Amino acid sequence: NDGNPLCSEFPRAPLERAAVGRSSMPLLTFVARVNDGMLLVASMEHTLMGQSDGQETLDVYKSQAKQIFKRLNPRSLGICYLTLCDKGYPKRLAFLYLDEVGQRVRKSSNGP
Repeated sequence: NDGNPLCSEFPRAPLERAAVGRSSMPLLTFVARVNDGMLLVASMEHTLMGQSDGQETLDVYKSQAKQIFKRLNPRSLGICYLTLCDKGYPKRLAFLYLDEVGQRVRKSSNGP
């Protein structure tokens, strides 16, 4: 991970325990700057990578995420967090996951 705390694996444990019988993790997570849409972090779940068309699928999702980020108000400041989950994944857990990702990004931005 080149020593960058943002490149480390996104949080998992609390969501895995809470999502028994469902997908254990969001499939994709992107973090981008709002003012220019630049991707700062991208995380892909390993199960998606294992599919025969996994790389193609990831490329499509990444392209769609970039289009979403480009459509955000360029005068806005801040960071946008985006995740893709299975249809059956609880929305509440997805938002809790994004909240935890945001906390980690803010913590790493502020230093140790």
